[in-house]
Amino acid sequence: MTPRRGPQPLIDPIAQRLAGGAWVGLAAWGSGHFRAGLSHLVTACTGVRSAADVIALLLLAWKLTPSARGKRGGDINITNYNRFGGRSTTRVK
Repeated sequence: MTPRRGPQPLIDPIAQRLAGGAWVGLAAWGSGHFRAGLSHLVTACTGVRSAADVIALLLLAWKLTPSARGKRGGDINITNYNRFGGRSTTRVK
């Protein structure tokens, strides 16, 4: 008979090393997803910034061109009075 060597480990040491590697892989996978999510957030913020720029430019163009909105300046009436002897007057309303 072979002599007994002591208590056997509950989980095989090779299986423990494989599980440790799996945890490292899982942590790396999660870290990659976090960085990908962060890049999505930065990209979204950049898109919001450019959308805000476009809206600001549209508002500025709308403010600078009153004729494009159908707003008119006002009516100007010019009246000339010519009298005997070469006297003339002009009235602007």
